[in-house]
Amino acid sequence: MDHPKVKIHVKIGDHEFTAEGDEPTVQVWYKDFLDRLKSAPVKRQDSPEQPSQSRTDDTQEAALRERVFKDEKGSVLSLKALPKGDKGSADALLLLLYGHLVQRGEDGITAIQLKRSADKSGVTFARVERVFKLAGYEGLISQSGKKAGSRYALKNPGITKAKELLRTVLD
Repeated sequence: MDHPKVKIHVKIGDHEFTAEGDEPTVQVWYKDFLDRLKSAPVKRQDSPEQPSQSRTDDTQEAALRERVFKDEKGSVLSLKALPKGDKGSADALLLLLYGHLVQRGEDGITAIQLKRSADKSGVTFARVERVFKLAGYEGLISQSGKKAGSRYALKNPGITKAKELLRTVLD
């Protein structure tokens, strides 16, 4: 006996089934499709996009940087607020190095640039390396060169310390 011809098209979520043929065959294929669909991993609908924690942190840090650093084109980068405490000068220098890194993309700056930024910020000292040494911050920065030709940059622990200082300098 001839079975009637059927045509079926079903879409369930991202899965589609299309078949054409005699009814018993299409039923077997459809049952197989449903069985496979049951064992397929469930794709969850993503919730409306929410800002990730890191994006929120970046936004907060950018707002803090705006409040802490004065960075005008053609001018020396300086601090609007100075860190307090017995390591205030060293903390200010760390913040200035961090400011040059994140605001201007300068991974390292000369001792002269750092001194100019410090002077404009109101931080006074004789020699940069002495300030870092007295504070015990040698492991936070890298130094190359000698005297006025020295270059300073933050190491990873220095970046971490500078971020902490950025969050607390306005307290």
